[in-house]
Amino acid sequence: MKFDAQKPRRLDNDKLILSKGHAAPILYAAWAYAGYLSHDILMTLRKFDSPLDGHPVPSLEFVDVPTGSLGIGLSNACGMAYASKYIDVIDNYYYVIMGDAEVAEGSVWEACNIASYYKLDNIVAFVDVNGLGQSNYTMFDCRFSEYKARF
Repeated sequence: MKFDAQKPRRLDNDKLILSKGHAAPILYAAWAYAGYLSHDILMTLRKFDSPLDGHPVPSLEFVDVPTGSLGIGLSNACGMAYASKYIDVIDNYYYVIMGDAEVAEGSVWEACNIASYYKLDNIVAFVDVNGLGQSNYTMFDCRFSEYKARF
């Protein structure tokens, strides 16, 4: 990623959207590894007075969109990628990390249609295919061919 860690809100930075927001601890750990968060702050995760919520929130400078609702990350990326490509004319990328249970949401496929229609080649989506939803197996389990066919 092209990213200035000292200026996380720079418009020309590449952006990472953790659409599977419940995986926020790994995002926070990565920022701690980069020197942006202290170990002490990491130990406050999900406590009432902590800046580190259970899902990423924009009150943190390195988070651009809140991602508590499944499926919202790719939609947000489409809006930002469109603005970068066609309005601001900025050469940057939007990386979206989604879960396989999230990919069952209709909003994901609506976002895919928009990305395709507007040729948003500045979005890179990753799907964590582990076959697990919140309380059951996902629709396609770990059959990668099913996901590949749909994308």
